[in-house]
Amino acid sequence: MSQENVKAVERILAGWAAGDLGAAIGDFDPHIVLVVRPSFPEHGVFLGPDGIRDYMGRFLAQWERYAIEGKNVQAVGDTVLAGVIQRGTGKVSGVQTETPSFVLFTFRAAKIVRMDFVLDEREALEAAGLRE
Repeated sequence: MSQENVKAVERILAGWAAGDLGAAIGDFDPHIVLVVRPSFPEHGVFLGPDGIRDYMGRFLAQWERYAIEGKNVQAVGDTVLAGVIQRGTGKVSGVQTETPSFVLFTFRAAKIVRMDFVLDEREALEAAGLRE
């Protein structure tokens, strides 16, 4: 199953890199949990596809352009850890940003039940069970 999960994440990341941040919606479990860690300026816990959609709408309203490019993808049990670079151009400021970070996708029965956005590599590796 982990190879199928990796392929699903690679497809999602290809959509995100093209600016389609809704590319994962079809893969969401109805009870999905999105955790955006406190190290991000816009953080919190968001429940279900509607909660994620509301969060993303508020978040994306700040940006003229925003995309997430995947770098490294690896399966760890039912979780897929992806290194990403988030790139955006501020709507008001015009400032361009580039933020390396990580996304953990946790699967159950071929659906994503949890996504964690993490800035710190050590924290991401620990969350994936790759560090003690």
